[in-house]
Amino acid sequence: MPTNNSLNNASSTNVASQTRILTVSNSNNSGTSAAQMNISVGGGSTTGDPQTSYIVSAVDTWSMGVDNSDSDSFVISKNAALGTFNSQRITVNGVNTFPLQPSFLAIPTSDRLNATGTTTPATVGQTVGYTVIFDKSSGISGTEFSNTTPGQYMLMASVTLSNCLINTGAILRIRAGGPRGLIKTIRRPASSTDLSISLCGIISITGPISTFWVTIAGLGESTARNTIVGGTADVKTFFAGYLMG
Repeated sequence: MPTNNSLNNASSTNVASQTRILTVSNSNNSGTSAAQMNISVGGGSTTGDPQTSYIVSAVDTWSMGVDNSDSDSFVISKNAALGTFNSQRITVNGVNTFPLQPSFLAIPTSDRLNATGTTTPATVGQTVGYTVIFDKSSGISGTEFSNTTPGQYMLMASVTLSNCLINTGAILRIRAGGPRGLIKTIRRPASSTDLSISLCGIISITGPISTFWVTIAGLGESTARNTIVGGTADVKTFFAGYLMG
């Protein structure tokens, strides 16, 4: 039954197979006839937020509205309070971001000496570890990234090999524990100059969680002498990716 007072206007029901519907309509089709719902608060950054909430009692709450304490950004939040667990944020300038969208950037913490060179692949990040610059879905563990949400992922890797003597190329792979991985090969005349190789591609994941890691195989050397160049100062090797949709 309706409950009305100066602070609360409520309409509720507790009858099986009933649907409560709130309708704002204007059936006139001439001129500038319109229908709208306004939710407003007073000006100033110390007032509350104009928002709506969508609640499955004792289970989940989603809210969306203008976060007055966040420069009036429009946000969608997996919480009753805007600004808490935001899944989407649009600034007053129209910049649209997705704070929880899975994405990551990992860089080998330091050089890995004598990693490859005789076609035997070396796993990037192994031995020296990764410095994780960001990882929004907490998917990086050791040398691997594990997707937490099915979808289409853009994956990228770049590796620089130094300490070359007669290096004739490299094979770079983004390996996958579930779906097919990605591969790129480059060849060159025997050379002692550093070699850099990059790879990116889209992998579609529709099933269970899959893992991904990067390997590099230097070519042409008589021993495993090529160094995987690491470090975060001037980035020459990295593993990165994000969920496209």
